[in-house]
Amino acid sequence: MDSAGLSRFIRQSPQRETVVVRRQTGVSPVTWTDAVVPARVRQYGAAELVAGITQGDFEVVVAHADLVAAGWLVPPKDGDRVIRFPTIANGAYVPGGSAVELTVRHPGDRGGRIGYWLQARGGGVR
Repeated sequence: MDSAGLSRFIRQSPQRETVVVRRQTGVSPVTWTDAVVPARVRQYGAAELVAGITQGDFEVVVAHADLVAAGWLVPPKDGDRVIRFPTIANGAYVPGGSAVELTVRHPGDRGGRIGYWLQARGGGVR
């Protein structure tokens, strides 16, 4: 499967969500780079709680092609954010509302330019 195939799989998945992948790019003032992309989001099951995966962690799968198309600085890194249930206006993320922020704990590069299986931790469920 290539990145375009992964993107199609994500868009057809019943676990598909629109998420925002964020990276802090400046400190003073604080600035962010955002990418609004489709993702497959699921919470890890009890049998998967091993090797640094804890209860409440999420797997967020994003296609490399979707991140590049959104102008994202690939690959994702530890400490990047994934925003679930974002408010999007004119194609851009508007902070606040009922959004839930997760922090990337493991970027999960799979196959170079195919996609990323992110392990993310945070509020998760609203």
